[in-house]
Amino acid sequence: MSEGVLYVTDSRTSLEYQIPIHRNTINAVEFQSIKGPVTDSDLADQVGNGLRLFDPGFKNTAVSESRITFIDGAQGIVQYRGQNIADFWQTAGFEDLVHFLVWDRWPSAVEKEALRSELVKAAQEVPESVKRVIRGFPKTAAPMQMIIAGLAAYLGEDPKSIPAYSGRNLYQGNLSLVDKAIIRTLAAFQVCAGLAASHRNGAPFAGVEADGSFLSNLLIMMGKVDKGTGKPDPNAIRAIQRIWALGADLGHTNSTSAFLLGASTLSDPLSCLISALSSGYGILHFGAAEASFKSLAAIGSKKMVPYVINKVKRKEAKLYGYGHRMFNTVDPRVIFGARILNDLDSKTPWWKSQWRLIALQGKMNTSPLEASKQMRTYLLV
Repeated sequence: MSEGVLYVTDSRTSLEYQIPIHRNTINAVEFQSIKGPVTDSDLADQVGNGLRLFDPGFKNTAVSESRITFIDGAQGIVQYRGQNIADFWQTAGFEDLVHFLVWDRWPSAVEKEALRSELVKAAQEVPESVKRVIRGFPKTAAPMQMIIAGLAAYLGEDPKSIPAYSGRNLYQGNLSLVDKAIIRTLAAFQVCAGLAASHRNGAPFAGVEADGSFLSNLLIMMGKVDKGTGKPDPNAIRAIQRIWALGADLGHTNSTSAFLLGASTLSDPLSCLISALSSGYGILHFGAAEASFKSLAAIGSKKMVPYVINKVKRKEAKLYGYGHRMFNTVDPRVIFGARILNDLDSKTPWWKSQWRLIALQGKMNTSPLEASKQMRTYLLV
């Protein structure tokens, strides 16, 4: 039962309090009524807002209630909109997931096509300033910084989309404008990711195809196409599609918090996304995926993996990008990620090294590889 009452007795004053329990949580504001004795000389006890809750790192604090994602890290449960990811991870396309997560229902065929068409239209006209900004980076620069700069350039092309520049609230309460901004933000990120990848790889930047899906067009812009057909590998599209379904949302992560903090000031979506990407690129968040590939490259060969693992056990080195703080058991997405790995070319040395690491981590009794995070970086960057 998730509803009830928490009975609290303050030993300092002998006063008793009743705090409601809702969905297995209590409202921290309720503790404001719990105050120290008025005769106490400690100023901390005289704070007008009463008893405060100290939780460094937000390890046990819920700061918002999500209607999108439910996660039980102890039992390894991940649900989107009340549905287990096992029910749809193999079949849901990007457009399906966007519609499901944002508008709370799976789209009809007509709605899915309308969304796909809107995303294509939003990505067709790429401002020259965006191209110049990203191409102004050295090809060896980190892709995330290119993407962030490109998104800022997009904003520069449309300053009236910025509430502060316009001098008024634009988005709060205006769902029609919010829907348009979601499409624009997704397309801008897609274009910037494509420009960054093609620039780093020395490939020509190609625009989106009018009848292409979001994922297909992303790979086309990145230059990830077959030289003969000029089309992306269908196996890569299917792998990314399934990986994105597994990692579409993980609740109130660090980057999500940064995004929501930006939104709480009534900023624009692109600025919020820039905040989220800047925050998330650290090696304790999704920047760990890129760091893990640097670690793999440094290992050199499979025979060196046990040596590296032993160094980690002795706390002489760290492995970033393996396991997830949110899960106290095996990350439930790993099983599905393993199926995707099996579908890809097993002869690729990278995959052999990854499987060796997974096996050795199992012996260490730690959470195994968070395959979705690794695969996303490998396939896209």
